[in-house]
Amino acid sequence: MLIWTRSREDWAEDQHLFKGYKKKYLHMPCLRTNSIPFELDLPEKVFSLAFTSSKGSEYFLKSKEGLLALQKAKSIYALGKASADPLLAAHYSVEVAHSKNGRDFKDWLLDRSCVDDFFVLPGARERAYELAEGLQNAGRSAKKIDIYSTLATATTSLGDSVGEDDILELSLGSVVCFASPSAIEGFSKAVANRSLIIAICIGETTAARALGFKRVYSVSEPTVENLFAEASKHVLD
Repeated sequence: MLIWTRSREDWAEDQHLFKGYKKKYLHMPCLRTNSIPFELDLPEKVFSLAFTSSKGSEYFLKSKEGLLALQKAKSIYALGKASADPLLAAHYSVEVAHSKNGRDFKDWLLDRSCVDDFFVLPGARERAYELAEGLQNAGRSAKKIDIYSTLATATTSLGDSVGEDDILELSLGSVVCFASPSAIEGFSKAVANRSLIIAICIGETTAARALGFKRVYSVSEPTVENLFAEASKHVLD
């Protein structure tokens, strides 16, 4: 069985992946996201924006402060296609980094910037890699802006608690997809015995948090399409 752990909010966009899928699957959301009110104290100097998640892009686009910053930014960078897509759909010009993780994205940004550049980094309060700190340690000015939070908790597709029968079935051997470390945390709270489960992760940073699983794989390009394709290879008939 294939287990899909992206949030209930994402399911409307993700369902097309399962159209025509013949094997058993389960949507088991393992995190929820909530927007955080924020104020942007933008630097007087020229600045660039850098996004590391699709949720960060989506929440930023929904705020007046975010739209103003997008108009003023010298450059807009995004880690992977998923982070860039909401911005591209809103007709912004985005430079997309096909980096494997946040550390590689930091190096990619350093190659495209000079010492005087200032980076504004909207995203989750809880981040797998502290990009602002990494850039600052490399001699760049950077400011982290928390615009949403994540709650790691597993539920059914309808938002109900996961039952013991569901957990037993999962523990007998499945392939589970993770698009963030928070999803792994939510899943692990619900499923203690993961020794027969294969984990497919959207990147190396997420894969590093996948402990106790039978095997762990990460995709080369961090997109939900690649996540689904890789998981499909490992699901038994």
